[in-house]
Amino acid sequence: MGAKALKVLTIEELDQTFLSILTDQCEWATEEARQCTASIFTLTSHYISQPEFDTLQQFYDLYFVSSADMDQKKNAINEEVDSLVDSLQAAQERGEDLTVGTEDEAKKKERLSLSAVQKKLETLIKFDGGIRDQILPALASMQCEDAVRQRVDHLRNGWRVLVDADHSAMASTPDWDAIAHGIAKTLTSVAETKAFYEKVLGEPAPEGIADQSVFIEF
Repeated sequence: MGAKALKVLTIEELDQTFLSILTDQCEWATEEARQCTASIFTLTSHYISQPEFDTLQQFYDLYFVSSADMDQKKNAINEEVDSLVDSLQAAQERGEDLTVGTEDEAKKKERLSLSAVQKKLETLIKFDGGIRDQILPALASMQCEDAVRQRVDHLRNGWRVLVDADHSAMASTPDWDAIAHGIAKTLTSVAETKAFYEKVLGEPAPEGIADQSVFIEF
């Protein structure tokens, strides 16, 4: 019996296969980073008191452990901040006085409760230099995990945008320049943003990009 003929995949099928492989690799990289942080946390727990370790764990959970309730709170807060910035910019363009409206009390409490965990950790580090030395490996591991998560998310999401645009029935000729600029706006790392603008867009990155906060800072 002769060998079976291999199925010839369409371009769309090839793209989806590539995306599937890319997604698996991104998830693997993120999981490896998470496991490294977990190992460092276990080691750190032997050197600091339980209350101090609880503060460290709460900070990690705030940034990395996804839950529907927590994600909803974070998104609501981010949307309110974005709305505030947009309204202030619009007022400035109209030449009006810049005034900040009254913040919703419930949202204010949620925002303060989220920031309280970070402030607690910052205070712990600031007033106890010895603690900082003891938890420095855990802090560095969190920063590394944060960097890995952001980079792989940008890579995966950027490719999905390109594939979806290419196969969209509504756009036979996608505006690739506009799409590329849209992807650029989602990037957060200074290094990757500069590289993206120079290599993909063929133009310098916007001024002030080096001043933005990229990853978790302590």
